[in-house]
Amino acid sequence: MEMGLDAVDLMVECELPGVQGEADVILAGRHPETGDHSYVVTELKQWQRVATDPDDDERFIVANMIGKPKPHPAEQTARTCRALLASHDLFSEPRDRLVGMAYLHNAADHQVTDLLAAPRNRLAYVFTRDSRGALKRFLRRRLAPVSGRESVKLLADSTLFGAYRPDPAGHQGRVHPEFRIRNDWDGATHWVTTVLRATFTADQKSAVLVTGLSRLEASQLASTTAEFLRRAGYRARLLTPEDAYEPPRCDMLLCGESTLEQALIRAEEPAGREVLGSYVRSLFAAAQVPVFMLSTDLSGMGREPEAFAAVLREAAADAGLKARTLSLDSDFH
Repeated sequence: MEMGLDAVDLMVECELPGVQGEADVILAGRHPETGDHSYVVTELKQWQRVATDPDDDERFIVANMIGKPKPHPAEQTARTCRALLASHDLFSEPRDRLVGMAYLHNAADHQVTDLLAAPRNRLAYVFTRDSRGALKRFLRRRLAPVSGRESVKLLADSTLFGAYRPDPAGHQGRVHPEFRIRNDWDGATHWVTTVLRATFTADQKSAVLVTGLSRLEASQLASTTAEFLRRAGYRARLLTPEDAYEPPRCDMLLCGESTLEQALIRAEEPAGREVLGSYVRSLFAAAQVPVFMLSTDLSGMGREPEAFAAVLREAAADAGLKARTLSLDSDFH
């Protein structure tokens, strides 16, 4: 395989007890840092052009494919992962052994914008032909270039929980602890980065509001995301207090906590609302994708984050932009 992981074992079109349906491929091997067993449930799709079903935003219409609208391919891998977590003792301990991904190898980002922008979780990474570099880095973080034969055998021999009984509706008999996206930084960074790529290629310009983080977390995520985007070839900039009122022209402009605090201070001037609206519009104009990190710490200054988010949404609407919100304190599902 081109990723430099030739020794990793592939379980192709495998059926596992306790899991409904087949997984296209499960990559099995060792984690490069911990040496523990590591598995990547993979869904391969030849889809090229995809749009959200107008009657159901959780289903997608695939060009040149007959039949009913399809579920999100990443949700298919997440469903397999959840079944494994709920049913197999191999995954009973809180170890980072399992993750899922979908790879649309025929599709460019702009052809599957709706798929990339759809909410998902740490069990459901998505890659296209435009993000092969990110795919390579992802796999190398999950799998070492060593034989996965023992990992294949361990999964094949893994026993079901005695109390596990999937009911006819497909619900699991064992509840696995919930995660929050902010507790998985790789997952959070990948989701935010993918949504920003999708927003950049969309027909209509949008502002992106990232919520649910502390001030420190927002700063860290902004820095990491900007670096990922720059390595992918985008002109991504972090807005600093020094250039806050002369924002740089770029593809993606990530506005951190310190910048937002300056905006809030300006908003308290006599013409506060108008000043704030004018300031936000200058940020909108500077970038194809303006991004605002709204930390929960804003409330510590006597201001509610949701109130400020409402101002941003109003300013976006006035400027003819959509406003998309990513909530990083949402539960994984």
